[in-house]
Amino acid sequence: MTEAKQEMLEAKEQSQSTWHDILFVPDHFFFFKTFESSYRTLNKKVYDEAFRQIVENSPFPIEQLFWGIIPSKNNMWIWFAGLKERIQAFVGEIKEDKHILPCGALGGLLAKFNEICILEIDDNYSVIKQGLPVLSTEEKILNSTSGEQGLSTSHFVLESIRQRHNLDYQVTLTTKGSEPKSNEVVVNIPAQEIWAADIRDKEQLALLKRQSQLAWISGVGMKWTCFGLAAMIVFQLILGIGQLSLTFKRSTHRHLNSTAKKIENKDFLIRQMQNMVEQEIRPFELLGLLNELRPNNIYFTTALIDNTHNIVVDAVADNAMAVEAYTKALLGCDQFESVKVSNITASSAGTKFKLLCDFKEKQPAYFLNLKEFL
Repeated sequence: MTEAKQEMLEAKEQSQSTWHDILFVPDHFFFFKTFESSYRTLNKKVYDEAFRQIVENSPFPIEQLFWGIIPSKNNMWIWFAGLKERIQAFVGEIKEDKHILPCGALGGLLAKFNEICILEIDDNYSVIKQGLPVLSTEEKILNSTSGEQGLSTSHFVLESIRQRHNLDYQVTLTTKGSEPKSNEVVVNIPAQEIWAADIRDKEQLALLKRQSQLAWISGVGMKWTCFGLAAMIVFQLILGIGQLSLTFKRSTHRHLNSTAKKIENKDFLIRQMQNMVEQEIRPFELLGLLNELRPNNIYFTTALIDNTHNIVVDAVADNAMAVEAYTKALLGCDQFESVKVSNITASSAGTKFKLLCDFKEKQPAYFLNLKEFL
């Protein structure tokens, strides 16, 4: 095995480190050129302009090339191309689940325009000057100074690339310089820029990109479907608990309603009995009280009870002073709301008068105890 083939195999093995779904190819397999476009965002017309530039400026037919593009600054873009046969010999079997990018393409996406950026991926180095990857030997790269062309120099080492949930890529880098301590830098790259930089056959890439997007949409849809099902299950559980609570409340209501009906019926019966008793006994109680306070010089001729509290009495007294004394005695016993005397007339039999008494309301003599019925 020749020394050149040995170096190629070693470089191939180094470049195929686990960067998830991206395979990096050293820059010396490509040539890089800039072109201007009136479009600032990736679209079909930018691809058409890049295709036209490659056809016009490449020394090889485009059918023999792998190529891609990356944005530079303002309306400037960078296209890069390499021979298919040479790259396939380096990469080996091209898998559909891995992007293939030159190291300089990632460097171009990460570098600032006003600096010299050195990107280290495994043992491969890529130099980007003013946004454009340039070919250089390792000795020249490591001996680059910050004062070259009046530009600052940044040296990054690629640590990891991870695809995020929205298909964009998160690139983690560490800075390398004179200080022993390195700082970590995290940069997000849109997925469409990685797809544009991929050097594989463009028709195949278009198909793979659609498949990737559909898979992502399906995954997101499945996730939201699972969330929806989980929410429905939780809602059904809450609904079931609510239904059980409502059933329990209805059962309790029926039980309490029957108890309340029983109490109401007993209360109604007691009130009816109370009214009957009062209608029978109350008149005699009232007459007894009037008679108890009646002096000997007054006698009743008629007595009429118009309801349970009022009594009208026709009486005869020896004189008007006896009537006044009797009225005061009735008011003083604290059993009457009011005592009125009317129709006082003098006759041969004595002083006749009409007495109207309104007795005070009595508190019912019964109180129900709910515990007796529950």
